[in-house]
Amino acid sequence: ISEELVLQGAERQGLWVSDRQVADSIMEMDVFHEGGRFRQGRYLQLLQANRLSVSDFEAQQRRDVLRQRVGRVLQAAARPSQLELDRQDAVQNLRANTEFIAIPVDQAVKLESIPEADVAAFLGQGENERKVKDYYESRKATEYTREDEVNARHILVKADKGDAKQVENARKKIQEIRARLEKEDFAKVAGEVSEDPGSKSRGGELGFFGKGRMVPEFEKVAFELAPKKISEPVQSSFGFHLIQVIEKRAAKVTTYDEAKAEIARKLLAAERSEKAIDEVRELVKKADMNGVTQWAQKRGLKWDETGAFSIDASTVPKVGASVEYIDAAFQLSSEKPLLDRLIRQGPNAYVVRYKVAQLTKADDPTNAFMKPEFMRELLANQRVQEISGRWIKQLRSDAQVSVAERFGSGSRN
Repeated sequence: ISEELVLQGAERQGLWVSDRQVADSIMEMDVFHEGGRFRQGRYLQLLQANRLSVSDFEAQQRRDVLRQRVGRVLQAAARPSQLELDRQDAVQNLRANTEFIAIPVDQAVKLESIPEADVAAFLGQGENERKVKDYYESRKATEYTREDEVNARHILVKADKGDAKQVENARKKIQEIRARLEKEDFAKVAGEVSEDPGSKSRGGELGFFGKGRMVPEFEKVAFELAPKKISEPVQSSFGFHLIQVIEKRAAKVTTYDEAKAEIARKLLAAERSEKAIDEVRELVKKADMNGVTQWAQKRGLKWDETGAFSIDASTVPKVGASVEYIDAAFQLSSEKPLLDRLIRQGPNAYVVRYKVAQLTKADDPTNAFMKPEFMRELLANQRVQEISGRWIKQLRSDAQVSVAERFGSGSRN
C-alpha cells in the first residue's frame, strides 16, 4: 500500500516517466546486451523465457524508474549541513581500484568443451536419463516449443497520440519515408531515419518474435505481411511504423529425441561448473593467488580492472550495482590483496583482488571522517529515510483505501 501511495503521490506532484526514459533504462541493462550492445531479439527472448509480456515488464520498469526519481528528489530535499557536506566530501575522495575475474556461474564449464563420448556415457545411466526427461518435460512448453514467429524490420517515427500536431507531422514524415523505400534499401533508410534506438543500428531488424510480443497494431500487420513486402504506415502507441518482413518461421515442437543430447550436455556442464566454482572458492579461502590465476587460465578467463571508484558509488565499473562488492573492495589492502570469498552479481561470481587505493584527503590516520564505521553510518542517509517516512505517513492519512467485499468492508487509512 505504501509503495502504491508513493507512486500515486509522485505523479500528483508532477513526477512522471516518459516512454523514452523507460526505453533508455531497459537498454542500459547488461542482461539484454550481446557484444556490448542492447539486442532487441535477446530482450524478447528473455522476457518470453520468464513468461513476461513486453507491456507488463515495461510497466514495472516505469514504476522502478519513478521510484528512483522519488528517491533523488528526497535526497535533494534533505539539504545537509555544512559539516555533513565536509564529511561527504571526505568520503567521496576515498577511491579504490580492484582487479577481478568474472565467472559465469552456470557456464564456468563451456558446453562445447564436453566431448560427445561423455554425453553418451551420461545418457547411458538410467538415473541420468530420468533427469534429462524431467528437464525436457518441465521446459517443453517454453524452451522446446516454438510458436509461429516473424523476423521483421521496422522504421519508427515517434508521435504521442494525444498531440494532434505531433501525429500529423509524424504521419507526413512516415509517408515521405515510405516513398523513399520505393527506390532505396529498407535497412539503409532505417539506419538513417528510424527513431527506435534499439533497432536503428541494425537496419531496423527486430529479430524473431511470436504473437503477444509486440503491440497489437504492429503484430497484426507483421504476421499478415508477405516476406520482403513493405507495409503502409501503421500507427501504434509509439508513433508510426513501416514494416518489412524478412522471414517467417512456422511453429515447431522439438522432440525429446532431438533435444536429449543437448540437455545432457547442459546438465553435465552445470554439474561440472558447480564443482569448478567449489574449486575456486577453496583457492580464494586459502589466498592462493597463483592457483586462482591458473584456474582461470584453464577456462579462458582472465583478470580485468574496474578502475577507481568511491565508497559511495552506486555502481562498480564493469561489474554493476553491488553494495557487497564496494564494501569488500575497501576491506582489501596490499597486506591482504585477495578477497577470501566470491561476490555474486547477476549471472556471475567475482574473484576480487586489491589493485590500489588512492587517498586524496585521508593521509592523516587520525582523520575520523575516514573511519569505515563513520562512513557506513554517514552513507546510511538517515535524513532521507526520515523525510520519506513523514511523507508516506501524510499520504496514508489522506488516502482512501477500498477493500474488496470478500475481505471485509472498506476502511480509511
